[in-house]
Amino acid sequence: MTNPGPFPRLTLRNYAGYAAGDMTNSFVFALQAMFLLIFYTDVLGLEPGPVAAIVFGVRLFSSLSDLIAGRLVDLTRTRWGRFHPWLLGATPPMLLTGVALFTVPAFGGDQSLQYLYVLIVYLVHAFCYSLVVIPYSSLAGAMTTDVRERARLGVWRNIA
Repeated sequence: MTNPGPFPRLTLRNYAGYAAGDMTNSFVFALQAMFLLIFYTDVLGLEPGPVAAIVFGVRLFSSLSDLIAGRLVDLTRTRWGRFHPWLLGATPPMLLTGVALFTVPAFGGDQSLQYLYVLIVYLVHAFCYSLVVIPYSSLAGAMTTDVRERARLGVWRNIA
């Protein structure tokens, strides 16, 4: 079957590269999901109730930030395409806020400032994460118009 579109056939390198990129996104998410609550409660000594409320609130915000990120990507028209500006521009702040999530200052023992810090950094991180993951998820549709190749990209992505 010929490739019905302006793009050449995808190679093993394309599939592996796409999978590797998604694997790093999944790693960032898994690190937060597995260790963030434990870090805040057991290492920093913050109370579980307020920390859980912050995480819940940020997860709710994240559902909205995904919609906002999707709309921003749809509206983007640059010489670099729709996805690259977001992937390149939002990745450094996502990485920096990811580190900041695990480097909470002591603030002289004032836990209310620690909660505020966690909330703000986690909100910014969630938005940056949306600005990276949403365009990355949409990238498969821009890589090829062949439905079978898109399905293969999805398989490689899920395996990674």
